[in-house]
Amino acid sequence: MLLDASAAEITGRPLGLAGRDLSLVQDPWQIVASRTTLGGAAPGEVTRMADDAAAQATELAGAARRWRDTYQAAEDALVATARRCAESPPGPGWPVPGRPAAHADRRTTEHGTPPRRPPPQGARRAERRTR
Repeated sequence: MLLDASAAEITGRPLGLAGRDLSLVQDPWQIVASRTTLGGAAPGEVTRMADDAAAQATELAGAARRWRDTYQAAEDALVATARRCAESPPGPGWPVPGRPAAHADRRTTEHGTPPRRPPPQGARRAERRTR
């Protein structure tokens, strides 16, 4: 037998397979069926992995739907609030176009914020020395 001769040539002794039927180890179906460990190719293992993948896909699809619904609800609430604000009259203290603001007597910048005050005189001297 060719296997025994090859084994004897490489290892110095035969495998002892002469006269044995090796047709099962050469049968592709038997090879696939023997792969029963986790991730193997045996039909039962492939079915188990497919079922696991389907269950995980269902779970992830449900989570995606929940997140989508949450984001949609947040967007709807934001748009509704913006519409209410745009359609309602301004409250007290809000400037009305064409009328001076209630606090128009205060100095403000072009952005409507109070101007920045310069730092105290001593701070300017210290700043010059550190440069």
